[in-house]
Amino acid sequence: MDFIFPLVTVRKTGQYDFRNLFWRILESNASEFYVISPFIDSQIFSKIFKTVFSEGTGGRKLIMISRNPDNEMRRNDFKNIQEGLDQNKFRYRLGSGNEVLWYFDKHLHAKVLIADFNTILFGSQNLTYNGLGDDLNKSKCNNELGACINQMNDKQKKGIKLFVESILKDATKEYPL
Repeated sequence: MDFIFPLVTVRKTGQYDFRNLFWRILESNASEFYVISPFIDSQIFSKIFKTVFSEGTGGRKLIMISRNPDNEMRRNDFKNIQEGLDQNKFRYRLGSGNEVLWYFDKHLHAKVLIADFNTILFGSQNLTYNGLGDDLNKSKCNNELGACINQMNDKQKKGIKLFVESILKDATKEYPL
């Protein structure tokens, strides 16, 4: 097991350890990704989608879990995500070995990225520009803290799988992408 801590996002120093590892994991050759965050904005989702389904990838699965779009801003953001996906389904070969699913859990608070149930990145970061430190106006970047476990043992994998299964049990599948 490889444990990486701390992974920070610090506005004042411009340190973006968490964000950088987040994108490296999504660029890896893993075949299944669980992206779990209460808040995922459309620009970050677009970048996640394009990273996971980059040219030449096949047989990949992206499972998104977030809170319900329960206010006008979140509904508009999700509508933008749906429209963007509808436009990109053919380009990114969805339906030909690649798959995207999106679930909603109104009680979700966890912020987690899981790759093949072998790597887990977790922390306080929502998947927004402010949370990841990706915003163009660095003054809005949040100060965040996270950690990563690589090469999880069987007990850890089982625990993470049970966590995901319990969320999915109560979640609603809003958009089979």
